[in-house]
Amino acid sequence: MAKTDLTRRRAIRGQIETAIELVLFEKDAASAHVLTLAASDVLRSLLKHAGKESLHVQVERLFRPERMKDWITGRKLRYNFFKHADRDPEVESVAFDPESTDLELSAAIQDYVTLYGGMSLPMAIFNAYLVTVYPSMFLEAYRESMGPALDNLDIDSRSPRDAAARYLSVYLEGGFKDLKAPLLEI
Repeated sequence: MAKTDLTRRRAIRGQIETAIELVLFEKDAASAHVLTLAASDVLRSLLKHAGKESLHVQVERLFRPERMKDWITGRKLRYNFFKHADRDPEVESVAFDPESTDLELSAAIQDYVTLYGGMSLPMAIFNAYLVTVYPSMFLEAYRESMGPALDNLDIDSRSPRDAAARYLSVYLEGGFKDLKAPLLEI
């Protein structure tokens, strides 16, 4: 394979999109989680450098400090468990809810949009899936902020993962080349 220049933007997008594939096609949940958190870490640093706030920083202001500490500790514990074992080699297992990756991916996508001003079609597909699976979690303003990128995707609420996976498969096979919508980068 030939060497190529890889931008941070392309690397972050690749991590997020690969995590989306793993989640929607129900593949390796741990790998999806690690890719998502790796992208989030880079995005958080780049947003800070750009004078913008990541979604996690915004959320931290809304939680009681003691509850936020518990959440951050649990998040770091799982991330470190999946990445390396230099601090805790004796730990054999960790409590992990694969659905937590859904929410982490949502935050990573939002941070990507905040930093770069757009999202890829796989990101839009995943957001459409999230809004369908967790309708009570998202305000209508969130859905509206995604605009036509979500409106073009009809995710069946009876089997949202299957519907989203079908859309993603069409995209991966070269479909949707003519789709144009605000916030969407193909």
